[in-house]
Order: sequence, then C-alpha cells, then structure tokens
Amino acid sequence: MTADLRGDGPPATTSMIDPAATTPRSGFRRDAWCFVLLAAAGAWLYAPVFGIVPRGEDNLYVLSWADRASLSTLATVDPAIYPEWRPLAYLTVRLQYAWAGVGRVADYYVFNIAVWVLAAWLVYLVVRRWTRSRGAAVAAGLLVLVDPRAISPVAWIIGRQGTMACASGMAAVWLVLRSDGLSRRALRAVGIGLLLLASALSKEYGLAFAGALALHAMWSRRADVAASALGSVAVYAGLRIVLASGALAPYCQDMGYFTDLRRGFCIGGIGAAPVAQMAYNVGATAVGSLVRGLLDSDGRPGLSCVSLGLSLVWGAVLAAGWRHDRRAVRFGLSLAGTNALLSVLLYQPRNQVVAVCGIGVAAGAGVAALLAGPAGRRRWSRGALLAAVAGLLCLQASRTRTELESEVDALMRQSPCSALAEQPALEPFVDRLDDAYDLPACDPAPNVP
Repeated sequence: MTADLRGDGPPATTSMIDPAATTPRSGFRRDAWCFVLLAAAGAWLYAPVFGIVPRGEDNLYVLSWADRASLSTLATVDPAIYPEWRPLAYLTVRLQYAWAGVGRVADYYVFNIAVWVLAAWLVYLVVRRWTRSRGAAVAAGLLVLVDPRAISPVAWIIGRQGTMACASGMAAVWLVLRSDGLSRRALRAVGIGLLLLASALSKEYGLAFAGALALHAMWSRRADVAASALGSVAVYAGLRIVLASGALAPYCQDMGYFTDLRRGFCIGGIGAAPVAQMAYNVGATAVGSLVRGLLDSDGRPGLSCVSLGLSLVWGAVLAAGWRHDRRAVRFGLSLAGTNALLSVLLYQPRNQVVAVCGIGVAAGAGVAALLAGPAGRRRWSRGALLAAVAGLLCLQASRTRTELESEVDALMRQSPCSALAEQPALEPFVDRLDDAYDLPACDPAPNVP
C-alpha cells in the first residue's frame, strides 16, 4: 500500500527523519518525554484555575446538576439546556462529583487541564506521524496548548466539552494515520468510529472531525475511513433522537452581527433575520478561527494588533506547509472549516478549540517545511528558525497566562446571588457551598404583592 493511501505523507527526506525514530523503543521514549514537556507547560500555564471557587452561574449550574442527576437522567442531561446535548462531558462531571463532591473543586480542574494536554499531545503525534519531524510536532503541540481560546474550556468546569471533543477527535485522526495494514483495518475502523462518536457526544462541534476525515477519505481513497466517519454521524443522530428526542429547542443568546450586538436574539425557525444571523455566525467563526485579532468575543469587529500579528505570522508558516505536505494543511483547514459550519447558532472563541487543533496540524506542516528547506539544512539557520518559533510560542504563552489570570479574577468576582436570581432552585445547593467556601450573603428577595 502506498504512502498516499496510508495518509503518512510523502517519502521523508534524510533531513526530516529523526534517526532515533527508526527505533520503536527510542521513539516511544521521546514521545513520552514530549508528553511530560506539554504537561509541565500546561501545569504552569493554567495553574491559576486552582484558585477558582464555584461562584458564577455556569460552575454552580453544572455542580448542582451533578448533585441531583440520577442514572436515568444521564443520557438526556437537562432538557432546559437544549439544543445543547453533550452527555459524555456531563457524565464525567457526574462521576467526578461522586468522588470529589463540592469540597475538592481543584480535582475538576486537574481533569480539565489533563484533557487539554492530552489533546495537544495527540496533535504532536499526528504531526510527527505526518511530517516525520519531531521539532515541528513539538511546535504544533505547544501552539495548540497555549492558544487563548482554551481559557474558558479549562476555567469553566463544564468547559471540558470542547477539549474532550478535541482529544477524542485527534485520537481518531492518529488512528487513521496508523491504519496501514489490511488485516486490522476493520478493527481500526470500529475504533475510529467510536472515537469520532465520543467526540460528538462530548460536544456537537466534535462532528467536525467526522466531516474532515470524510473529506480526507475522499482525497486519499480510504473507504474504511469514510465508513467510520459517516457511521459515527449516523449513530450520533440516532442516539440524539432516541435519548433526547432530538434535543431541539430555540437558541437564545447575545449575538454579534457586524457592528451590532443583538441581545437575547433567538434562532429557532426559518426567517430572514435568523438565516442572516446564522450565516454571519458561520462566516465570523471561519474568520476568527484563522485570524485572531479581527473580532471581539461576540463576533463583532474589534482589532487586537498583537493577536493579529501572531495570527499572520503563523498563517505564513501554514502557507509554507502547503508546498511541503498539502494533505496535512488541507486536513487542518477542512477541520477548521467544518467547525465553522457547525457554529450556525453562535459565535464564541471557546467554540473554536476544534479549529485550533486543525490549525495546529497545518502549522506543524509549515514548521516541518521550514526545517526541511534550504535554511533548515544549515545548522546555524536551523537553530535560528527554532529560536524564532520558540520566541513566538513564549510570547503567546505569556499573553494567554495574562488573559487567564483576568478570566480567573472575573470568575472570582462573580456573586452566587446573581445565579440565585436567575435560578432560585439553586438555593439549597448554594447553602451547602457556603458551608465549604464562605460565600457572600445574598439579600433576601423583595416581597412582591
């Protein structure tokens, strides 16, 4: 079977091959050390989240749901939050709650960080498999890890939805690239399908992995991968219909629309205004995924020069990868594109973490192209390239750490009183939290005649 059908990329040149990679045991050790590196970087970067106390509505809601959820309600999750239906992510919270309760909130954040580190490591494995360049793979994994769009998914307890989707989806991609023999192809096809299903059940944006792999299967003539991708979508749709009656409901949220902010705008039917908003959400997500710094958190125009500059530099690196291995870049861009198509209901940076994984794969191919080019063949210029990449990553990590600290500060300034005003049913649970964390007292609600 040719390398093209395996999806492993073009025949590697000598400059791209790590000599130790030819020894499986040595390659495994190096991959393990790279995981340790990513874990250490993730622990430093996201350490401020361990100071978070559940005070805001989102964190209070998911913990109170876990407190009252029974086995019979795990599959349906909570109809009050439809059309969102993310049973696998909520199941992990419920299992953790049985272990940690409300007294060990740090445990939830250990899980959140670990899942994002795992996703970044899987990006590393995919890029190393595709490009045969360990340096490019490390750069890709770190680029994903330090992306600021992961701040909310890590800092919110239930934000793990997106990072779990990334980890499962990237594991499926890695398995696709390893399926190089006919004898185990059927078994691997089942494994790929299950991982894609787990990605979608974590968050619906995980369906982007099935879409991107279906396109990859078409380009590389992989009928087994196409069957896995399409089968996972069909099973997801069936489970959603059977277990949650489709989880269909209007979606209302503050939504940016060009320079306007539509407060409480609802998408729940066909009409000129909802269709225009959905089209804008898709377009804004596509732009925001590829070029940070042009839009604010609501999707309206908002310039950030440093973010824009970093995006343009990485865009140039990504473009360099197009000549080196178009399949890696094409897959990465298709993953970002399918994620944008799934963002019809809302533009939010946190919903772009799947696209971040795709951009990491494509940028990794770009770094590999630079290292394999004329400059990369000279020791001093190769060192300069690696130093430049490291400098960009350090700059982004520093900015992400600053933004994370700001997010943590905002979460700690939230008052449970606001959550109680929106959801009075939380009061018994908040009283229990008060015993553990000494939350601020809330004024009694005024008597309304």
